Amino acid sequence: MEDNKGNKGTNEPNKAVKIVRRRYEVSERADVVSEIIGEYINDNKTLTNILSKNTAFPSVATFFSWLNFDPNLKAIYTHAREVKAHALIDEALKVAKGSGEDTVCKVQRDRLYSDRLIYAAAKYLPGVYGDKVDVTSGGEALNIVSLGVVIAPPSEPITIDITQIQEKKE
Repeated sequence: MEDNKGNKGTNEPNKAVKIVRRRYEVSERADVVSEIIGEYINDNKTLTNILSKNTAFPSVATFFSWLNFDPNLKAIYTHAREVKAHALIDEALKVAKGSGEDTVCKVQRDRLYSDRLIYAAAKYLPGVYGDKVDVTSGGEALNIVSLGVVIAPPSEPITIDITQIQEKKE
């Protein structure tokens, strides 16, 4: 008998497999994070994909809790995101050059792919590759003062003689 996934066997439903992950000592965390970061930068994978596929690595929640409690690991991860952004831009430039045998379909595909790479780089490193680059304040908050003109109401009521206006028109 086959189940709905084409597996031959008994009528037992597929049981969920519990993933057991290794616990790391604080001294081992830097080595593990550097290995994760190496895969993150070199392979074109997301961080959650790397962490969820390899049971030797901590879970996504554990990884980010390590970053919250250890400023050194957070600095390593932040630097890795910067490196990843630069690598994405390099790849986008390579894709944008295209190959020698370009068709309309290939050009459109390459443009879409390079645009997505640039978008991702802007999310990783918005200060460098983002659309809204702040060139005036150095990243500090600005006190914006409106320089608009305010027209105050007159202090005395204005009376207009309509007959004088009509005489000027004629």
